[in-house]
Amino acid sequence: MAIPEHDNRLQFPPTLIDFDNQVGITGQAHDNYPAPGQQSRYDWQRMFLISLLANQSSDSPPTQYRTGTIWFNRTTVAFEYYNGTEWKELSNAIQLKLEASDPSYTLQQFFVDSVDKLNAIKKKFTFSGESNNNHVKTIPIPANIVTEINDTYNPLVYINGLLVDPRLCRLSPGCPNSVELLGSIKLNRGNKFTVIIDHFDIFDSNSVIV
Repeated sequence: MAIPEHDNRLQFPPTLIDFDNQVGITGQAHDNYPAPGQQSRYDWQRMFLISLLANQSSDSPPTQYRTGTIWFNRTTVAFEYYNGTEWKELSNAIQLKLEASDPSYTLQQFFVDSVDKLNAIKKKFTFSGESNNNHVKTIPIPANIVTEINDTYNPLVYINGLLVDPRLCRLSPGCPNSVELLGSIKLNRGNKFTVIIDHFDIFDSNSVIV
């Protein structure tokens, strides 16, 4: 009885190979090549050789394949392989042993995870100035920075070289265009300030008691 293909190693046993039960069959034309009593055709053998050398390069998926077949997709100019069910990018079959507890971690997963981490890295911005007025509660953000930030950022404010409690300053709501000083924090005439606008993954508003 025919079984799914499972053992595709190159082998030369002394007895005839039982393709049905040892190698398995796919239902494709190469299962019956050459047909019983038929001579092996030279043009087909040449086609086999060219296909192997070129990794069956073509614009459409191969018609003759087995689990593990590598195909060069000329449309995407990339290698794919047949995983037993569908054609997948070759990076899905390259395992990376980053941790012994996760032996199935692939190059594709590594790429996706790396892109996610890189996208999480955001630009930092800083500007400084001096107050010409008393009781200033709002610091305008320079226009070239306004276009780069959003409400996922947080401001750090230094007044005369001292860091203001981060909980007492914030970006203006919506599309931020200024830094708001909260509570009793304010700028008076002659105060020098530096603002750093950064992205914090965790912003804990609780007081830490030591």
